[in-house]
Amino acid sequence: MQVFLMICIGLLLASCGGERQPKPTVAAIESGEKTRMEWQKARKPIKVCIEGMEATTPAWPHLGVYMDVSTAIPEERQALAGAMFTRKGDVYVSANRHALTSDTTATVSVCYPFRKGLGTNDTLRLIAPFDEKLYGVETRRIIGTTIQPTFRLQSSMALLRIVCEGDDLRDRLDGITLIGDDIYTEGGYQPYTGRWLDKKANGSLQAGSTDCLLNNGRKHDLYLIPTETACSVTIIIRINGKDHVLRTMLPPLTAGSMTHLSIRKGNEGVAINGSWVEPERSLAYKFRMMPVDSVQTGHYLQRDGTIQAKRDTLSMAVVMETDGKHGKAVALSDCPGSFVFSGNGVSSGRRFPTIDGKRKEGIINPTTGIGEDDKVIYKPGMPYSSDCALGYTDGATLTQGLVEADGQTKRNSPLGRRTMLQETARHPGGYVPSLGELAKLYYLLECAKPSTLKGLIPPLQGEYLTCSESGKDTFYLMDFSHGIVTGRLSKRYTQAKLRLFYLF
Repeated sequence: MQVFLMICIGLLLASCGGERQPKPTVAAIESGEKTRMEWQKARKPIKVCIEGMEATTPAWPHLGVYMDVSTAIPEERQALAGAMFTRKGDVYVSANRHALTSDTTATVSVCYPFRKGLGTNDTLRLIAPFDEKLYGVETRRIIGTTIQPTFRLQSSMALLRIVCEGDDLRDRLDGITLIGDDIYTEGGYQPYTGRWLDKKANGSLQAGSTDCLLNNGRKHDLYLIPTETACSVTIIIRINGKDHVLRTMLPPLTAGSMTHLSIRKGNEGVAINGSWVEPERSLAYKFRMMPVDSVQTGHYLQRDGTIQAKRDTLSMAVVMETDGKHGKAVALSDCPGSFVFSGNGVSSGRRFPTIDGKRKEGIINPTTGIGEDDKVIYKPGMPYSSDCALGYTDGATLTQGLVEADGQTKRNSPLGRRTMLQETARHPGGYVPSLGELAKLYYLLECAKPSTLKGLIPPLQGEYLTCSESGKDTFYLMDFSHGIVTGRLSKRYTQAKLRLFYLF
């Protein structure tokens, strides 16, 4: 009897358990698979577009992207929460295969630079120096095989741009320091919203990219935390190891604005000789400068005073000699036209009665058929005295002396001829090379084997001016086609080509 009761109870329990957990039917399984497949088909990759950016436009290499995706598997939510999107042509895409979603209405946020894993409400504590920081405002969205939102990038920084110049092309800029009670040096920052919180002024800010020539056209940018009101600042400009102090008022430094200051050094010190404000500046990606002490012969001097390894449309000269940081570069092309030395007997105060200690004229390193009296043997490093023209290689000092002696480089020369000083004044940081510098360039292009410079600049052909004087009314000229040096030509009437050199 007991056994019978136990069997009945077991059957009853089995029956009740079967009612609570029915086995899935074939139809239910097929329905679930179909739903899953449809959901998989609905997932789309995300492509981020930036207004005004084309495939050939230099732009930011990557962006941070955050999407608040609720209807997704954990892998997808992680792939779209503070992920890096890399530029590919004219769009930004993710390399993560889980960066897909079926939520076409999800909010998308972008920022630059990329901040791994951060969301829209996350705050960073940042301390100066600062660089550019961008966030995006979505302007439209296209839904097709991809989810493709388009953004207008906006800066959360104010930009103070300082450009310096002076009367002496040899002046070197050692540093720029900015101090002010409303110049903030730290604050809390939300990358995806561009908001600054808890701002503090504690110390000074230094501009980067100094330790360069004062007159080379370089723009010295300080990115600043925005301010709501005008502020009094002190700017310390260090030139040739000496500090020059300026005090001025800056307008409200609003996000996305640029305040431009032109500062000039004269005999009385430094002063602001021009300024303006752009309430909304254009955004441009800035390439990183070459590391310190990495400049090599054959690199290119750019119009903004920086150095690049490869030539582009902004290259204006090729490095001829360098210590890895500073040096000389020769222009990539001649100044258009022909020029005379000067309109009068202007002199730098330095004359060279001979090119090599023996003669006033000759042919440099001729191969055959030239007598010993006309032959001049030259090689960089040969112990020519600085008292002869081939041994003096500081054309910048000679050019500066000529400019100071002339004082009127813009006046007309006899018979309407243009002077080399008038042309040089149009090229900040440029100078007329000495005979010694031109002779070295001739050697590097025509005699040296192997030649680092050959093929990097168009060949120099014909007669070229130098800033080396052979007498009160005469100067040295060099014929690059034949390597001939002539030292008794008129400053006022002899016309020739001009190839400028640059210090950097």
